[in-house]
Amino acid sequence: MQKRLRYLSQTAVLSVLSAGACALAVVTGVSAMYSFSEDPALLERSVEIDGRNSDAVYRLARLRHLEMTEGEDKTEALYFESLSGNPLMAVSWLGLSELYIDSGREADSETALRMAQGMMQSSPGLLWEASILAFRLGDNDLALDNLRVVAEADPAKRKRVFDISWRVTKDPDTILERAVSDEVLPAYLDYLIQTDRQDATYPVWGRLGRNGGGDDETALAYADYLLARGDTRTARDVWAGIYPGEDVSALVWNGGFEYDPVGRGFDWKVSRSDSVDADYDYRKKTEGYRSLRIKFSGKENVAWKGVSQTVAVEPGSHYALTWEAAASDITTRSGVTVEDYCRGLRTGSEPYTGSSDWERQRLEFDVPDGCPTVTIGLRREKSGRLDNLISGEFWLDDVRMTKTENGRPTDA
Repeated sequence: MQKRLRYLSQTAVLSVLSAGACALAVVTGVSAMYSFSEDPALLERSVEIDGRNSDAVYRLARLRHLEMTEGEDKTEALYFESLSGNPLMAVSWLGLSELYIDSGREADSETALRMAQGMMQSSPGLLWEASILAFRLGDNDLALDNLRVVAEADPAKRKRVFDISWRVTKDPDTILERAVSDEVLPAYLDYLIQTDRQDATYPVWGRLGRNGGGDDETALAYADYLLARGDTRTARDVWAGIYPGEDVSALVWNGGFEYDPVGRGFDWKVSRSDSVDADYDYRKKTEGYRSLRIKFSGKENVAWKGVSQTVAVEPGSHYALTWEAAASDITTRSGVTVEDYCRGLRTGSEPYTGSSDWERQRLEFDVPDGCPTVTIGLRREKSGRLDNLISGEFWLDDVRMTKTENGRPTDA
């Protein structure tokens, strides 16, 4: 009998505990459900149901803070209520920091920010918010340190990180040192190129080089940018780094077309169209493995300038451009011309028409002041005659350029 009574007593206790646990689960679940609402009434209900729900208390505090529907004291009390349930809740410390700075309590704001800082670890979203508060408090070093982690962890935020760093700090050395990690250097260099901050790119490229350098795409983009900005000397150094072990001292790069052109920097830019095909000929050549062959379809009176290369030169100097060329059945009097040009300069060979075997040609010119580069290449002008549809083939090989003095080559 006693065993039976003890069994019934234990069963009753377990039933009560089970019912209590179920009730607690229901209360907690309802509170959690309400805590995700943007409705202040539902958030308040969530807090009333379960005052231990720190997330709900924080969300209510944040809503009151943003809507400014309560006084500072009540909002502050809500933030602290959320922290009483979870002292490690970084978002509540950030909320307090923002509340204090908005009301002019900078010392309290900094204290709250430091509390949050120790709990955020590497959360990009929270570190972003903390960096904005740090900037407002004048603690640029802390802000930039946080942004460094944000940029490294979240590629989508990198441009915003760089934008705000430049807008607030304006010191390229400080930004590079504190806000840009090694992993982010290529993206930062691209940002500086896109925003045309040329002076700031040099130390970034230098640091990239000390860390093993960027990839070829980064180097090509930088070389193109420097060429566009007129810094041919640095562009040549960047170009040389893309081809370690290759002789890049020649003024014309890839003059025998032995490498497939990348179409960037100091290499050939070769374009094709329905009327003009550009390819390589491994049988008809004068040196190396191949030559460049241009074939006109005969379908169009084409104005074409589809082969060119940018060459670094010294303004005020004299140069000689030489090449080997051959032609086969090029129609019309407006044939293919080898030319060089820059601002204030344009010289060219006689047009290649009809058929001719390989022959070495030479073109001399003076580089005007203000021309750190010249463009060399091929051109076909549109014909004004009735018989104007150009067909035939043209070959180019062994293109060279030398700096000359009184007709004699000098060291370029």
